[in-house]
Amino acid sequence: MGVNRWICIGILILLPLTGCAVVKTESPARIALLAPFEGRYREIGYSALYPARLAFMDVTHVALLAVDDGGSVQTAIDRARALTRDPLVKGVIVLGHNATDPTVQAVFDDLPVLVVGYWHHPPQQANVFMFTSANIPSMLGEWREITEDPMPLGGDAYALQSFAQLHPNLDGVQVVSSGTPPDTDFIARVQASDQFAAAPGLLGTTVYDAASLLIDLIDNPAMPRTHVLQAINATGVFVDGYWQNAPVHIYEYINGVLRESN
Repeated sequence: MGVNRWICIGILILLPLTGCAVVKTESPARIALLAPFEGRYREIGYSALYPARLAFMDVTHVALLAVDDGGSVQTAIDRARALTRDPLVKGVIVLGHNATDPTVQAVFDDLPVLVVGYWHHPPQQANVFMFTSANIPSMLGEWREITEDPMPLGGDAYALQSFAQLHPNLDGVQVVSSGTPPDTDFIARVQASDQFAAAPGLLGTTVYDAASLLIDLIDNPAMPRTHVLQAINATGVFVDGYWQNAPVHIYEYINGVLRESN
């Protein structure tokens, strides 16, 4: 009886130990989305989040990591530095004026960065690629907060719904962008992906394309960032940091609605 008792106790102890050690899964690589998710420009982050998530559906080898830029250049620097220290992060999609500041770009070091839209900061590093036409920077004036009186011509920030809400009379104000309005099918897919997902904005399809590009290029969590960078360059999508075949669209506010200019 004594021997049997100790055998039974040994089995009871062994079972939970072996159960905990059966499977060890490898953490997936990460693609970060650095954008404002709080404050005045939170629309930028959320309008990018759901199209990005759509690109990650049915993907298991790479995960999306959404990061708020903190609302200032300094906090964006801190977030960028934290991302560079995470070995699983293989690329970053960036939107917004703060997160694209030259001082933030410098912090990314060798981490591949895809900027969606133009936020008045050109690419400063060889690892920074912009999904916008190289012709757009020369068309725009200096950056203005969306709360300020609008210029006759503005960039992607002028396409925000929050910008239109702040300025009741925008007739004649134009927006220049490489973003293309999403079609009805894409809008339906984004909205069906999450109960809280709003209709994607002007940059929605470009965010999706940027995420899809990185997903396709990243083979595994151990892939060096330098190899991801080489793979981006090998696609031929970018020249001198800009989208080579980027469209240039001029949109105009007519009766408060943004429409492509004829």
